[in-house]
Amino acid sequence: MKTNNKTAYYQQAKEWLKFADYDFRVAKDNFQLSHYSYVCQLCQQTAEKYLKAFLILNGQEPKRTHILRELVAEAAKFSPQIKKLMSEAKELEQYYIPTRYPVGPFGTFGKNDAQAALQAAEKIIQTIKRYFPQAIK
Repeated sequence: MKTNNKTAYYQQAKEWLKFADYDFRVAKDNFQLSHYSYVCQLCQQTAEKYLKAFLILNGQEPKRTHILRELVAEAAKFSPQIKKLMSEAKELEQYYIPTRYPVGPFGTFGKNDAQAALQAAEKIIQTIKRYFPQAIK
């Protein structure tokens, strides 16, 4: 990152969270519509954005990756507690490719997958939010 200004990091991280929170709201809406693959996709994106926002808040440029376990490992360098999110990261990673590209049957993921994705994303959200100043919770 080009600046060493905590306020700038905070502002940039806050923007990432706005996008992530929108993704999560849309994921919940899609669950009600039984669009389960989209729920899974959006939950993966939500978690990725939350983890990247955490890295930005700590002054680190996030890797250009969609592998959530890599992001958790990077984030854990700032707070070892975040390493406890590895199982949620693994749960959500499985949705990245098959929900976007025709690598398997369309609609591979069902209601149970979507519920698991929502729960995993929620745990990542709640864990990461603890590290942000009260103003953006």
